[in-house]
Amino acid sequence: MSDKTLTYQKATSTTHILGKGTAAFELGGTDVGAARDKKPKDKKQWTRNGEWVKWGPGNDFPQAVMRDLRSSTIGKRILNDRAKRHVSKGVFYYKLVPDEETGERKKIQLMLPDVEEFLEVNKVNQVQKAIVEDLETFYNGMPYFRTSLDKKRIASYGYKKMYHSRMGLMNEQNGSIEKVYHSYNWPNPNVKSEVIPFHVYDELSPLKHPRFVMPLRYSTSDECMYYELAIWDSVRQNGWMKIDQLVPKLKQHIFENQAILKYHIKIPYDYWVRRYGEECWAKKTESQREAAVELQLREMDSFLKGAENSGKSFISFYGHDPVTQKPYPGFEITAIDNKLKSDDYLPDASAAYAAICFAMGYDPTLIGASLIDKRSSGGSGSDKRESLANLQSSMPIDREVSLEPLRMITRVNKWNEQYKEKLGNSRIYWGYLDTDTTDTQDKISPKDRAQGGKPQKEVTD
Repeated sequence: MSDKTLTYQKATSTTHILGKGTAAFELGGTDVGAARDKKPKDKKQWTRNGEWVKWGPGNDFPQAVMRDLRSSTIGKRILNDRAKRHVSKGVFYYKLVPDEETGERKKIQLMLPDVEEFLEVNKVNQVQKAIVEDLETFYNGMPYFRTSLDKKRIASYGYKKMYHSRMGLMNEQNGSIEKVYHSYNWPNPNVKSEVIPFHVYDELSPLKHPRFVMPLRYSTSDECMYYELAIWDSVRQNGWMKIDQLVPKLKQHIFENQAILKYHIKIPYDYWVRRYGEECWAKKTESQREAAVELQLREMDSFLKGAENSGKSFISFYGHDPVTQKPYPGFEITAIDNKLKSDDYLPDASAAYAAICFAMGYDPTLIGASLIDKRSSGGSGSDKRESLANLQSSMPIDREVSLEPLRMITRVNKWNEQYKEKLGNSRIYWGYLDTDTTDTQDKISPKDRAQGGKPQKEVTD
């Protein structure tokens, strides 16, 4: 049994459940759990000047988000799955070629040596996955670039985690953010050397800085000048994610502190006198009496427990008072309801899961709808296929955001000009593969095959 006191903090109250206790105490008031911007006493002048913009009142908003997600049953899983669905089978690049008969533009996958080398050396698919994880979690992302030694092209592509990033102040003259600050010691770095500044991508002079970042963001309607606020954050603010976190703790507390008893047996005090006789019982020492009682209790416990004793009959004898003729009380055995078998709090957990799924735009079918609702068809193969198709069809605008770094690299490295002959009247486009296209790349219609036609290397995204 746990001796630890559990504490649950809300905006206006604090609840304590004492270890080995039976009551929950709620302490209420005004702004009990309100976040405060506590400034360390040893803060230097350089931090007070505000070279970066605080992310949240205490500059620890991403840290608070990740704490909630780590303790959420499904929140982090959903965001990770969304990132995987977003990147899907990885990036690909193509050109658009109009069909001679229908005029419809077809996507023709490309294989260009310099581009292929860049993708392989920089592990671009892994970089995109990491950037998208931040976009899905915080609605902000931070790609990172290095130029070649001759400063003629972008040679390296990576990312900086938003968890470690803070935006610099806007330039008052042009409204642009010119620097981003990186540190592993947010919210309060101790010395200036713990913070590394990075220049932000300059569209007019892309190769001016040997290393730079390009802040990305999913646009929302909130008033967010520096950091976007994710739409799904509503479940953190309205308490549903707290319910998701609280239910397992409550169930664990029940398991740790509830004695798992099946029967309550009441034995009258005078039973021992009547069993052994008044004279015999009176002659027994205290230790002998305790041993006799212990023996009786163990015999009774052994008789009641175990599958082999199921269905047995229990017989007890009782006498009558010679004066009143009333029966002496006998053994009283009462079965104890096992609370551990109940579904207490589970409906609340299911409601919290559903709220988190809806806020994050993720169909519960993809992670097991039967855990959230009672639809007989929930979780079937067709449900999952349709849900996945709907999710991917909702992502084009988000993918435009996450692919912008690759479009920028294409422009700066002048790949369109370099491969102008192979591209014809088209240019390099970027996308994500949603399906395995190994069959469609070499697909050829029966008509073309009969005429000895060449396969059309067409892809879908």
